[in-house]
Amino acid sequence: MQYLLFFILFLVTISVFVWALIKIARLKYIFLQKIVIKKIINKPFFSTLAVKRFVKYVFNQKKDKQRLFLKNIMEDKFTTMIKIIDNPQIQAELKLMISGKLSKIKLSDYEYGLICSAFYLNKNQITKAQNILQKIDKNNLDKTNLAFWCLQQGQLALFEGDLLTASEQTARSLRFFQKNNLFFEEALAYFVLGNVYRVSGVFDSADFMLRSALKLFKFLGAKNKEAEVLGTFALLMSVQQRFDEAEDYLTKAELILSENCDLWYFINCQKAMLALISGNLKLTKKRVNLILKKTNISTVIAMANDILARVAMVENRFNAAIKHASLAANIYDSEQNLASLFECQYITAEAYAKNNNLDKAELVLRKLINREKHYKSCFYVANAYTLLGLILLQKGKINRAKAIMNQALRLELFSNRKTGAAVDYANLAIVEKKQGNIYDAHKNLAAALQYAKDTDKDLYDMLKNALD
Repeated sequence: MQYLLFFILFLVTISVFVWALIKIARLKYIFLQKIVIKKIINKPFFSTLAVKRFVKYVFNQKKDKQRLFLKNIMEDKFTTMIKIIDNPQIQAELKLMISGKLSKIKLSDYEYGLICSAFYLNKNQITKAQNILQKIDKNNLDKTNLAFWCLQQGQLALFEGDLLTASEQTARSLRFFQKNNLFFEEALAYFVLGNVYRVSGVFDSADFMLRSALKLFKFLGAKNKEAEVLGTFALLMSVQQRFDEAEDYLTKAELILSENCDLWYFINCQKAMLALISGNLKLTKKRVNLILKKTNISTVIAMANDILARVAMVENRFNAAIKHASLAANIYDSEQNLASLFECQYITAEAYAKNNNLDKAELVLRKLINREKHYKSCFYVANAYTLLGLILLQKGKINRAKAIMNQALRLELFSNRKTGAAVDYANLAIVEKKQGNIYDAHKNLAAALQYAKDTDKDLYDMLKNALD
């Protein structure tokens, strides 16, 4: 009996000792992971999955090499360390996070594919991200990678304007990230949902989601992402015409960024756009010209010229608008930023139309519409159909104008855009009147009035006077 008690006590002691060793090893792993996250979270790109794989790789090395890795991590010598990593995937992922450069390696493993698609989404290179994700079979993914796949599908859907899919896929990923303490990706999911609600016009929910994202990014020390969320708060405020609050958010974002950071230029582009929205054209041009003097980043140059094109439109300088919009469009096209490309093409067409060059305006719009059919984006193509219909009407092609306007109306009704539908019904009323169909003209005008009633008071009053 005495030996049995001794043996049981021995087993308990061994079990406690083994448990303690496992616990210590686990704590070391968590501690190293936190250090790596802190060191690289503000580098060009970040992924918790890639960090986890890197830390696991370090702990699987022999003691001497492990100590060398730890020394380089503590001294922030990641560039040096990349050279001594013998795993191609780990090496490629770390290089991507540290320098923002993709490696030309052939890997059949979907894990690196998910990292690359996330990188492209971070750079707004949507088509490249889509091409990668289309090759990944979600049925072969484990729960962790499936959550990352869902988040990226949510981001893609947001870019394409499919807000329902964006909300469903992102919410699905969010639940997993919350359960598994993947804080950075949880914050990203909140950020995407905040943008979904912002675009949808559900401002209270957008505010809650963005604040949740901001809190987590602050906790992690992710200054770039914190600034990005603050910039989105500014967009949320400007939509509600709370311009002083928007300016305050952008100033906060600017203060936490260094001036040589790419995001600093984007924040200042947003400040210029805010000045434009609030009607201060002089301040808009001052801010844009300051940006152009300081940067050679192509995307920033595109955004700056995009803003200058809009300023020129307000000032009725249509040739200048065409020049700036075309320059921006060429850069957006090369970077596959289709939503911004379509916006610039629309501005170009509108400038041609107002400059009485209807043939060129029609050509630009038809190219836009044809391309949009193959590459979806969050650009509202119904706007292009509406403008094209008006141009055809001005050229005397009434039947073709009517067909195009009906197409615009179908798109507006499908998207439940009431103001757009009101405008299209009003345009169709003009067409019917020109064709002598007074009853149909009156009917379309009444429909326009109904849609404008709850969305645009000025438009409603104008249509009401026309109906009376």
